[in-house]
Formats: sequence, structure tokens, C-alpha cells
Amino acid sequence: MAKNKDLTPEFTDLITGGQSEAPQAEQPKETKPKAKKQAYKTISVGLTGEELIEVERIAQELDQPRHAVLKYAITEFIRRYNKGERPELVTVLKLK
Repeated sequence: MAKNKDLTPEFTDLITGGQSEAPQAEQPKETKPKAKKQAYKTISVGLTGEELIEVERIAQELDQPRHAVLKYAITEFIRRYNKGERPELVTVLKLK
């Protein structure tokens, strides 16, 4: 198949948008550096069967995934702890 030289300018116009020269690249805008987000680290938490049932019940009631309920529980605990609210601790003595 022979090339039709008459169509070449039309195809070039389609690619270049009718400009004879290549368009200038946009200069990047200056942006404020974003704080680095730390990657998530997956951990496991041991729950009793009853605790797991309660977490799943709450998740279903709130129409949220179980992960979201557990994440909320942990972040809420950290928020309260940082405000000074401390859990009650009990000291248990054991014989050696």
C-alpha cells in the first residue's frame, strides 16, 4: 500500500492539535512538601470468641467492616491515653 502524502498533514494536525511545533511542557507548580505518611503495618490481636462475636455484631450494626471497627477502637484508645486517661491496672503477686 502506497503512502498518501496528502493525508500526512491531517494526521499530524490530529496529533499536534494543529500546531506546527510540539507544545511546551507545563512547568510543575510549586507545592508545599507533604508530611510523609507512614505505611500501615499489619498486626494481629488475640480476641476470645465472645469478643470477636461482639466486634462482628458492632460492625454489622454500624454497617462497617470489622477492620474499621477495630481501627476505630485502637485510635480512640490512643487518643484517650494521650489525653491522660489511663486504664486501671491490678498488680498480681505470684509465688516463684
